[in-house]
Amino acid sequence: MSTTHAIDPATASETGSPGMRWFIHWLVGGWRLFLRAPVRLFAMMVLLFAVEILVQVGVPSVGIPVSKWVLGLLGGVCWLALDRLDIDGRLRLFDAARRVGRRWPALAGLALISLFVYLLQVAVGWLVLGPGAIDLLVFASPDAGVAASSWELGLIFSAGVPFSTLLMFAPPMLLIEGMSEGRSVVASVRLVLRHAVPMGLLALLTMILVFLAPATFLLPVLLTGPWLLCVGLVAFRDIARQSREALWR
Repeated sequence: MSTTHAIDPATASETGSPGMRWFIHWLVGGWRLFLRAPVRLFAMMVLLFAVEILVQVGVPSVGIPVSKWVLGLLGGVCWLALDRLDIDGRLRLFDAARRVGRRWPALAGLALISLFVYLLQVAVGWLVLGPGAIDLLVFASPDAGVAASSWELGLIFSAGVPFSTLLMFAPPMLLIEGMSEGRSVVASVRLVLRHAVPMGLLALLTMILVFLAPATFLLPVLLTGPWLLCVGLVAFRDIARQSREALWR
């Protein structure tokens, strides 16, 4: 049985700031879920980083773009792993990968969202750094001729957060709720917009952490990433449960 508890909209509306109430509930619920398997969650986060680096190093020329797509695939698997952690307290990534089953092609399509976020970051990089950003951010060329400061990199990386937040629930809609690819994307957008205040606060928190990452050796992301993954699952449980009837109309 799930350990997360949805907020009653009627109760939430009694407060002066219902959006803040949702947001705090997600943070607290995510922390409780994180405490069920902190070591395994940190290991999962390190695995994601390791796979991303290996793909970037192992794939010639276009390793960085390919790694973003692969990370999108693994992100979908992580949603299933968190779903199982919430239900029975066990975090098993390989079992989650098997649960994807026949939906691998659909998940591969949704993983392109991560690639789109990356391309948005490259576009911002072009605006901030000039044409040399392509060589730096796409090909990781040592001859890019661009010296980006940690704050410029933070701005570039955090620029993709709003778009990724808007579509963050598409994978669980596909894999957990059983929707098609198209309906998963539409449902995610509708869910986020219906809960714009708490989701905006979550996006703002993520943007701050990502912005600080280049200047702090990625520590904010590494240390808070596993908890924020759990926060995302709690948020999904809450707002999908409250919106299920509307989503399936």
